[in-house]
Amino acid sequence: MALEQTNWPAVVAQYEEIGSIIERAAARLKPPGLMAEFELLPPMTEHPSWGAELTSVLLKHLDQLHKDTGIPCALRVTPTDIRDVTKPPELRSGNHSNSCCNPSNSAQRQELMCSQSNQ
Repeated sequence: MALEQTNWPAVVAQYEEIGSIIERAAARLKPPGLMAEFELLPPMTEHPSWGAELTSVLLKHLDQLHKDTGIPCALRVTPTDIRDVTKPPELRSGNHSNSCCNPSNSAQRQELMCSQSNQ
């Protein structure tokens, strides 16, 4: 499902369903505690209100689970690092990489590779 403003109600409904599933499963399994992890997708980080709304949905379900069962609950939310938004991301660049990967510097590259493998 695409994360877009046009289908946002369906996205929220999907996370409501996920929260309900967590509630039912934990109530049935009776764990000593529950920690749910929620990693925000790039659009949720780019639009903080989207991430906040979905975090609230999941937190509501965990709060209800705690009230109903006494199971201690926690929610860990991780935003996505969106600082490098070039597609595809540039993986090898900079002075170190250029000197390492330049065919004219093969002796230097070999020395660097050996020193890194000895660390």
